[in-house]
Amino acid sequence: LHHANGFNGIDLNQWNTLISTIIKSEGRERFKPNNSVIDFGCGAGAFLQTLRLLQGSLRLYGVDYSGPLLDVARHRVGNDEPGHFWRGDVRNIGFLPNEEFDHAVSFSVFFYLDSLADVLGAWAEMARVTKVNGSVIVAEVSDKDREKEAKEMRNSNNDYEKKKKESQKSSGSTPDHLYIPRSFFLNNAEKLGLKIDAILDEREMNPDLSFY
Repeated sequence: LHHANGFNGIDLNQWNTLISTIIKSEGRERFKPNNSVIDFGCGAGAFLQTLRLLQGSLRLYGVDYSGPLLDVARHRVGNDEPGHFWRGDVRNIGFLPNEEFDHAVSFSVFFYLDSLADVLGAWAEMARVTKVNGSVIVAEVSDKDREKEAKEMRNSNNDYEKKKKESQKSSGSTPDHLYIPRSFFLNNAEKLGLKIDAILDEREMNPDLSFY
């Protein structure tokens, strides 16, 4: 499923290592048995599938703009049960009620939004649908402070550029990364009723992520 979500350069073991690092990095168990988790920008459901593998019995939900990818998620992750996956814009999912889920997650999505206003909209929606004392997890963010480093790395990576051109050709668009400063999250969390308990660098958490 992670290949369907665009992570073509890593194998399944590497993908599981990446997701495991993210969800277990803080030395705490956020997810309890039978908790509900909604994935903003779930695609084909790869993150949710691995989350269930690592965390056991969870009630999984997702929203994504791509109908075909959602069909895969419904089948592979949702076992074709209705009411678990919805097509929608992560910046506005007003069709879902307030405080509906124990956790909201979004992995590798925010840097594909067009602006910081869009990021704030999506983050606000994640906060809105999450229960009090639940958690909102935004994983894989392009750090504004490392924009130059990231661009140099991409420009020197022939495999990355090849895949980028293939993606542009197949989608008819040019995907650009939105770089987000840490101050954006620090300055807006309280407005959304959130308390930030961790901002983490996965490279520092697990040296085995050198492949990514």
